[in-house]
Amino acid sequence: MKTLIRVAYGASCDFAGIALLLYLAGFVTNIGVPKTIDTGLRAPIPVALANNTLLIVILFLHYSAMAQPWFRGWSSRVPHFPHTLERSTNVLFASLPLVLLIWLWQPLPTVIWDAQSAPARFVLLALGVAGWITVLLFAILIRHAEFFNIKREFIQFPSVGFRDMRFLPSSAYRFAAHLETAGVLVAIWVTPTMTVGHLWFSLGISMYLFLTAISSNAEKACGLAAALHAMGRPDEAREFLVDVIFRNPGHVGAQSQLARILKMDARLVSDEAKRENAERRALIEAARASLENDPFFTPSRFWDQICAKHEQLLDQLGINNFKRSVAHQYQNWLIHSSKDIQWRRLLEIWKANRTWQPVLNTVEGADDAGWNVDPPFYPLSSPSSMAIYKLAVGILWEHALAKDHFGFLKHFEESTIGSPIRVRRNGSLISQDAAHSARELNTLFHRAHITRDQSLTFAELGAGHGRLAEMIGRFTNSRYLIFDIPPALAVSQWYVQQLFPNERVFQFREFSSWDDIEDEVDSCRFAFFTPNQIKSFPHKSVDVFINFCSLMEMRREQISWFLDRIGQMTRHSFMSKQYYTWKNIADGIVVTKGDFAMKRDFDLVYDQPDEINKDLFVQLWTRRGRS
Repeated sequence: MKTLIRVAYGASCDFAGIALLLYLAGFVTNIGVPKTIDTGLRAPIPVALANNTLLIVILFLHYSAMAQPWFRGWSSRVPHFPHTLERSTNVLFASLPLVLLIWLWQPLPTVIWDAQSAPARFVLLALGVAGWITVLLFAILIRHAEFFNIKREFIQFPSVGFRDMRFLPSSAYRFAAHLETAGVLVAIWVTPTMTVGHLWFSLGISMYLFLTAISSNAEKACGLAAALHAMGRPDEAREFLVDVIFRNPGHVGAQSQLARILKMDARLVSDEAKRENAERRALIEAARASLENDPFFTPSRFWDQICAKHEQLLDQLGINNFKRSVAHQYQNWLIHSSKDIQWRRLLEIWKANRTWQPVLNTVEGADDAGWNVDPPFYPLSSPSSMAIYKLAVGILWEHALAKDHFGFLKHFEESTIGSPIRVRRNGSLISQDAAHSARELNTLFHRAHITRDQSLTFAELGAGHGRLAEMIGRFTNSRYLIFDIPPALAVSQWYVQQLFPNERVFQFREFSSWDDIEDEVDSCRFAFFTPNQIKSFPHKSVDVFINFCSLMEMRREQISWFLDRIGQMTRHSFMSKQYYTWKNIADGIVVTKGDFAMKRDFDLVYDQPDEINKDLFVQLWTRRGRS
């Protein structure tokens, strides 16, 4: 039902946009609509010119804003908004200034030319109508990011694959784009009767087309290349980018994007990459089979959808680039917009700290480092977004460093394994992930009275790529167990093995009982399991259990079961971070803070909003009467 509602909404938006385009054709040609370019309340010529000029400027500013990188992909920054409906919603946004222009346009009916003979009028009118038909056909048939995408909503049906979408080759795309521009020019200029008002409208639209043609075609082609590459069609992506560079030799973004694509594609066809991909897929299939043996533990619909996208990203970009792709959904949510709740909080912290270090930090050039494939969106593809990200990471790092009483960041440098976005502080790599990990572990160690020299057993349900395991492994004497679903389990296991090649690691595998693996697990520094395997662990087998932002993404019965199981397994403390309210649209449930309370034998010793993201709360529970 929800899918049908989305399809109905998307199709309604698209058809409304086409209806408005048809009305605009009637408005300009003075045919078939009540309000046209030459009808309506008249005003003195200076007033009408000023009014009409303002309307055209509003139209241009609105469309220019929608074309900016910070606007594209806005749905990914709106919680729970279906990404497949972004471009249909954009049709509504694009319609607003057009409706305003048609409504408030003031006629200037002074005639500049007027064809008198019937044949001439017919030919001119037919040419104008043909121009509008060309524009309409282009809007309907050319399916890419700038137009209406009538069929996009149907991608939500499993029978219609995202990979099946067809794009024109670059030569055909250029021809179609030129044809569409020519259609617009013919539609607005070729008319049997040209008035001053019509002339003013035509001049304004023509100036806008000229200005956008200078700068925007290359950006459109780069965006389309990114989409094609994300869908596994690198040859077409390279063709677009080569064409952009040929026509715009100084386009740094296209050069950088092409270099990255060539590098990634070269790696993906290497023997090493093929071996890594085969091993990862084998682990994913084995872990998925383990979960399917007990339907209670199968991931929620929410995570089914996310996991499918993550597997596609890992296939296309390689596990060596996971810090530029899937890691951005493992709590390392990219801060790239001034509207981000984290950014607003970090600015408050910066004003209080008064340090210039975040400004002095350096960052790599803007690039296609991103995470989303539906729609393809690269949040750091613009210099302004990358500048916000650099400052955000720098402010967060200084804040975490100032409160790092346990010394996690003192000698820390972000590992290059996984190809992180390179932000450097005094020459050393820093990261959003490491700063968050240090904040969280400082809270845990302080409130739970833990020291770095203790030899404890930590366990985490939903560990992302293993960022907390990395900190514990580097700076403590403790062990770390990870319970997760694929493909995250494959990513964290690969990452930890790369980070700690000399440590013993219990790799994921099926087992019949705890007795079969107890000695082996006890001898390992790190161990990896699927969530269903948590059933086999004995009571009070771990000292500290951690869950950040994954319990909330489960089904309600799973949340309750795992909280009980965590309580049984944990000897010392349980640390939890979740949203105060989480609307899981895919599974049709809403969970709130009260759903995450420990049921028995534990006392709540810490309960505060997260310092950086006030939509999250952090709790620490300790076992009552622990030894």
